[in-house]
Parts: sequence; C-alpha cells; structure tokens
Amino acid sequence: MMKVLIMYHPDFASKGKFVRKLTRIFSESSEYEILYFEDHQDLIHNHFASDLILKLDHDTLADPFKIDLTHAIIFDSALKPVFTTVYETLSSQIPVRYIKDKITFVSNKDRGEHFDVYCGRGTLWGNPYAIGVDGDRDEVIRKFKYDFDRNFLKGGEDFKEKLKAHRGKILGCHCKPYPCHGDVLARFLNELDDGE
Repeated sequence: MMKVLIMYHPDFASKGKFVRKLTRIFSESSEYEILYFEDHQDLIHNHFASDLILKLDHDTLADPFKIDLTHAIIFDSALKPVFTTVYETLSSQIPVRYIKDKITFVSNKDRGEHFDVYCGRGTLWGNPYAIGVDGDRDEVIRKFKYDFDRNFLKGGEDFKEKLKAHRGKILGCHCKPYPCHGDVLARFLNELDDGE
C-alpha cells in the first residue's frame, strides 16, 4: 500500500487544481493512505474518504521516514515557497511531486513591503467603502465582498476577468497585517485553477 504525504501552502486554495492533479496522480492506484499535517482549506477532507486519511503530529516532521512514507505531493507557492526544505529532505529518499502554484499575496505598501499591483482606493481594485465612514474594518470588508460576489463593483461583469491578470502577484494596500479587502481579491485569485 502506498503511504502518500500531502502538503499544501496555507494560501493555496484552488480546489480545481488540487482535484485535477490528484485525480491524474492516483489514476493508476487504488490502494493508498493519505497522510497530512494541515488541511487549511479542507481540500484533503473534501477529496478523500475519511477512512483513507490520517492527520500527523507535527513532531513527525522531524523524522518523516519513521512512518514508512512511500510518496509525497507538495503544492507550494512559486513566489513565496514554504516547503523547499521539506521537498529537499523527502525527495532524497522517496518520489515527490512538487507542484508550484501562482499564489497571490497582499502586502503593506506603507511599510515599504514589495508589491506588484496597488489595490487601494483610486484604482479599479480599491474598496469604495471607507473605515469609519462606512463602518468598522470588518463591515467595510463584508460590504466589499458582498459587492464583489455579485459583480456590483465599478468594473461590473469585467471586474473579475480583469483581476485574473494579477494572479500570482503581490497586491499592495495600506491595511496589512490587518484584514483587508485585498484578502477578498487574493482569495478569489487563489481559488482559480490555472490549468497548468
């Protein structure tokens, strides 16, 4: 029986890519057990039957081979990878499928953090709702998400289509590390399946 460790970046949220890749990888296998440490987006629980999956204790990462792993599948960020050391360790002893995805992040431009696209007010991507005037932080983000989900923002029907061009980039705003409407934009982009 194959014992397959699956790990994915905390911001990886593309159910389509996850399912597509795993369907292909497991197409020739019927006997396997899925091992994991974290399932941030419930991708593992939503794809595999509960009797096939086993959550590992984080201490296992100190010596992952003591559990007789046979394979590993890692979904990581192409821009800000977090599993390079794990990949190098595992791939020295077992077959590892290391899949890099274009994950979108949000940074604080006021703190001098790098960003590729400004998503604040004055741009198509800006939140029309201001903290204080239109509610507290949570309220203005909720209002933005409501409008975003219903295509009510100033870009209308084309807003999301134009936004797709920024998948895998860093969006710059004024809010981070606090919650931000940029998180809504990044979440949408990170849920897309790039087909790669």
